[in-house]
Amino acid sequence: MRGPESNPTLRNDSARDCESECQSRFAFSAGFCVDITARSSLASESTGARARFSARRPGPISRCRARGTTRAIGRVLNGNRVRKGARASTTRSDHEMKASDFDLRSALKFHPESGSVLFGENRMLLFRVEALATLRKLLGEQLGDRLSRGILSQFGYRCGTEDHRTLSKLYRWDTEVDELASGPVIHTWEGIVRAEPTKIEFDRATGHFHMQGTWTNSYEAAIHGAELGRSDEPVCHTLTGYASGWCSSFFGRPLLAIEPTCRGRGDDVCRFEIKPIDVWGAEADPWRQTLSETSYSLTRELEAKLLTIERQAAAIRELSTPVMEIWDDVLVLPIVGVVDTKRSMEIMNNLLERIVETQSRCVIIDITGVEVVDTQTADYLLKVVRAANLLGTRCVLTGLSPAIAQTLVEIGADLSEVRTLRNLKAGLKDCLRHLRQARSPAAAE
Repeated sequence: MRGPESNPTLRNDSARDCESECQSRFAFSAGFCVDITARSSLASESTGARARFSARRPGPISRCRARGTTRAIGRVLNGNRVRKGARASTTRSDHEMKASDFDLRSALKFHPESGSVLFGENRMLLFRVEALATLRKLLGEQLGDRLSRGILSQFGYRCGTEDHRTLSKLYRWDTEVDELASGPVIHTWEGIVRAEPTKIEFDRATGHFHMQGTWTNSYEAAIHGAELGRSDEPVCHTLTGYASGWCSSFFGRPLLAIEPTCRGRGDDVCRFEIKPIDVWGAEADPWRQTLSETSYSLTRELEAKLLTIERQAAAIRELSTPVMEIWDDVLVLPIVGVVDTKRSMEIMNNLLERIVETQSRCVIIDITGVEVVDTQTADYLLKVVRAANLLGTRCVLTGLSPAIAQTLVEIGADLSEVRTLRNLKAGLKDCLRHLRQARSPAAAE
């Protein structure tokens, strides 16, 4: 155990005569111990302080009182410097607690008579990790990596936010550091991961926040490795979401947690780092994107894709049933592929619209591109011809191959109402002859 520093070096010149020294120590339930030795001023809020973070096993908690506010500056014992610039009250009442005082066993209330487990006023649920592994796998298979990652991150973010709000209602924390540190503590208690912060610094006045640490025994890294094998990217999506949600709720500003290394990717350890979302550069884009997925909707995406498909299908239908005016008063309709009920209706509608639009008196229906003609196809063609005749338009059917002609004879298809010719050239000549004959009597009159 280390006692209070006997020779503090940080002083505030404007308040030298009214300084008091105290030491406060708290321990994470995860086994991470933090010592804070603070100097506070009764006359000024700008008094300096020291804080040292140690990864030793927690010892007895020293409960020293101090008045006023503190600005604590510290360093991690392994050489990483940590500065806490947040103002926090060091006055503790009998009801104030440190992060190490938290015990989830006493916080949970089991009500088997109603089938519920409560954490404060919020209902909690217990699920098997194998079930979560199946859910995670199905999300990836059915929705893809991008959307499933966003869902998992948003799930974790909501958990972190609600956990912080619940604890803030239930407890009064000794310091703001205790309040912040209780996040990793409850995450550890919940069996999600063993969270061990190694660096904490924040200043509400300037908006500065920086937190680093490690995750040990991450359930996400474990189930991803078991179900899907090694990933090319970090996989602890609910963990980063939780850390972002908890710290954002604590700090009152949007913060973003990323995972620089991950065991699910083959790294030795999972590490996390948290900063304000607007401070991060391009390296945080994957995590920033997941937290912006709240405005993203799978339904809207599917609707947009369906609309695109429908537009493309309409364009294809128009291309597959083009009605072209190749001569004055002469339209040609080339048909390619299979003619079914739906397509026959499209052919009829397109043809009749063009007849009315152009006032054409002859139509050539060319079926050179139709490989198979059966009784049903022949019936569809007859209906198109009859509909065109009702508008006063003469129809000619061209492009019948020997195989199709033989098939029509074998099935007994009745095409007596339709004039059939060998090819498109013959059909055009026939239509022009018909138009000349039609005009001659009119000219004579």
